[in-house]
Amino acid sequence: MKNKNCNQPVKIYSKTYSKLPHFDFKNHYQFITCRTYDSVDSFLTKLYQQDIDNSKKQQDIDDYIDASKKGAYLNNEVLDFLMSFLKSKDKILYDLICFCIMPNHLHLLFKPLDELSVVMQKIKGG
Repeated sequence: MKNKNCNQPVKIYSKTYSKLPHFDFKNHYQFITCRTYDSVDSFLTKLYQQDIDNSKKQQDIDDYIDASKKGAYLNNEVLDFLMSFLKSKDKILYDLICFCIMPNHLHLLFKPLDELSVVMQKIKGG
């Protein structure tokens, strides 16, 4: 697939049993949401598997996660570590614009300096 705005190839990561589709636009800003493993429960798994519009599905997932206390580990010293880690990878993995760390998930806005899958593997592995 080509990006209509700049004629560059776009990678689309296929849907799996528990993930929404992902798009990798090289040299373009990406908005990413990552969740703690324990924040994804059977209710969310059912939402992932429903055959509804992805924007509706994402909104329903976000609403549920925002209200849930499940997997709420990103606080206190973990919050401090994660904040330092994300800042330390600026200009190495991505051009960081902003991030927001919630108790059971985080949001990132950045321009990847490598393939999105590589950047995400390094963030989650860190």
